[in-house]
Amino acid sequence: MKYTVRRTPERLRDYVDHLWTIEASGDGPPDLTLKFFATCAPCIVFQHHDGRSAITHRITSGVREACNKSHPTSFIRGPITRPFHCITEGAPTAIGIELKPQALNTLVGIDVAELSDGLVELNAFSPSNLNEQLLNAKNQHDQIAMLTGFLTARARAVRGKDRVVTQSLRLIDENVGSMHVRNLLKCLNVSERQFERRFARAVGVPASYYLRVMRFQETIRRMQAGRFERLTDIAFDLGYTDQSHFIKDIKEFTGSTPKDLSYAVEECGVMTPYRRLVRQRILIRQNSGSDPTPGV
Repeated sequence: MKYTVRRTPERLRDYVDHLWTIEASGDGPPDLTLKFFATCAPCIVFQHHDGRSAITHRITSGVREACNKSHPTSFIRGPITRPFHCITEGAPTAIGIELKPQALNTLVGIDVAELSDGLVELNAFSPSNLNEQLLNAKNQHDQIAMLTGFLTARARAVRGKDRVVTQSLRLIDENVGSMHVRNLLKCLNVSERQFERRFARAVGVPASYYLRVMRFQETIRRMQAGRFERLTDIAFDLGYTDQSHFIKDIKEFTGSTPKDLSYAVEECGVMTPYRRLVRQRILIRQNSGSDPTPGV
């Protein structure tokens, strides 16, 4: 299995964080377990195996649900507030376009809060049956071109972003360890009720929750950098009030303890590439026949 992060086209830099692709190969069992952490970034996904969805099961909080007959091959996934597993079979291929938090609202005009922990078929926003075109494309290069072309057309029609939300996202990004909603309200000179309504519509989750997720993702980046002696150092640097809040957030957003998550990140740094990979939003494991567990 080959997992590749691809460069975002210049014309989509305002809307797309990054692109990724998964390609199955012959070096071991093709089945994959993809564990998704909590994230506020929507994603456009196209995945299949022989023209049908490669996703056979979804596991949330230990509950396994079969979905191979109903899962769409192309869809837009909203923010994730509960970590879950996707189980694939065969030799799947997939393309993901990770959008920036406000991009889905800006590009397609929907209330993103309605898509939290859910998905909608991509064809709902494409009158030309984009899903069928993707399935009939010659290769991933052409499929990526179709998806980025779809987004480019949407970007050309954009009338503007919610500037209050845009500014709040910038402030959070620049001060991830110290920012609070009360600070945002003061900087933006807006009422709490108005701000929370606009933020949830554009991003899909309350601003307080978004702050927690961004701090969690910064935790993973610091784990990957390995520039700390103890996990409590990360918690302190990122403004957690105490260790219990740090542990609570990690468990809620990944289903694992900070120690187990740190071990998985460290393990991925020394294991053969693509066998097991941790990013800020996802853990990918190439299965060896054993049934995956909810933990990392």
